[in-house]
Amino acid sequence: MFKVEDFNKKHIENNFFLITGFLMTGLFDFVSYGIGLTKTKTKTFIIALIISILLSNPPFNDIAKPKFQQVEMYVEMDGSWNETLEIDANTPFVLAISVKDNWEVEKVTITSGAAGLNSQPMIKLEDNNAYNITGSSFYHHYFENGLKSDSYSFTIYAEDPEGNSNSKKISVSIG
Repeated sequence: MFKVEDFNKKHIENNFFLITGFLMTGLFDFVSYGIGLTKTKTKTFIIALIISILLSNPPFNDIAKPKFQQVEMYVEMDGSWNETLEIDANTPFVLAISVKDNWEVEKVTITSGAAGLNSQPMIKLEDNNAYNITGSSFYHHYFENGLKSDSYSFTIYAEDPEGNSNSKKISVSIG
């Protein structure tokens, strides 16, 4: 305990910029606790906290590229859509992928020369969608006529409003 108090008295207590910088790190709890033990005024701490939040979160700092998470495929069986790992040839299916960003995703497209897709937009799934896919970050493409029996490589491309982009390649075997 003495080490925490001593460090704060010597280095942090009277340095507003150092307080702000430390609050933007993974040491947030340690810094908050340490500052609470010192004679730092509450007003100084609150201002440093607000500045650190504004600097580290959107809309002022959107430098992160979109991130891809799970990829899921769905086929219709007995009137309902079910997640699957195997798709028969010429069977309609939905390819869904979760895309997240620290602010928002502007567009998601899918491309595959073998499947005849040339940068087709993927549509964001809303709640209570026809495919019963849950999650607020899913985008999908519906293959109405399915695909022929073969292995396909798809490239998913996502971009946010600031122009940060990312792509992911996935492979799907049909049949």
